[in-house]
Amino acid sequence: MTQRELLEKNLDELRNQLEKHQQMIEIVLDGGALEMQCQWNNCRHHQQLLSTLAETVQVLDETRKAFKSKSLEQLRVRLLRVMAEEVDDKSANLS
Repeated sequence: MTQRELLEKNLDELRNQLEKHQQMIEIVLDGGALEMQCQWNNCRHHQQLLSTLAETVQVLDETRKAFKSKSLEQLRVRLLRVMAEEVDDKSANLS
């Protein structure tokens, strides 16, 4: 990806976020209530982070027998909980 393409992609993301904020302002001005959620949950960085978390959990799972480390197992379980919460949050926001 060229620098120009990256800048254009970032500008598109900013435009989308601005539109979301404008919609939120209109909702509030009309007396409506906002759903509290992270405004950045659909950005590519967030998706990349989730992908990396999934890969980390997979590696921890594959190596858990070799290392037999309780702390690594606890870390794997905590990461799985975070990822499950993310899925639950997205499901709740879709309904």
